[in-house]
Amino acid sequence: MPVAPYPAQLPGPVWSDLTGRSQPSFRRTEMAIGNARYRRESTNPPHIMELKWRFTAREFSLFAGWFYHDLAQGNAWFGMPLAAGTGRVVTLNCHFVANYDWAGGAGGSYMVTAQVETRDWKTLTRADLDYLIAH
Repeated sequence: MPVAPYPAQLPGPVWSDLTGRSQPSFRRTEMAIGNARYRRESTNPPHIMELKWRFTAREFSLFAGWFYHDLAQGNAWFGMPLAAGTGRVVTLNCHFVANYDWAGGAGGSYMVTAQVETRDWKTLTRADLDYLIAH
């Protein structure tokens, strides 16, 4: 499925304010007798991130137009460079969980916040993990 790219003319999110959480990849089932059982449901569960951007008035206009037109008011997936679980910045397929919030600031600046999910969170390979543990 093709995804719309994040506009190169816009700054990325504010890295110091980046927060996120992974969704459960398992289901817990209570048993009538004994311990609960756990079953894996997904090997790649979605990750939800709270992103914040600081835009000028012009950048905010571009962001709002991109959200409305290219993302069909936030309904389409888009590709965005983000720090992933590998420690590197990679382009992830993202989707807005809901509409973004914004607040105007002094000097015509805007602070935009939104929850974004990604379906292709990157993690270290087993070999990379073993190497980092060994060194």
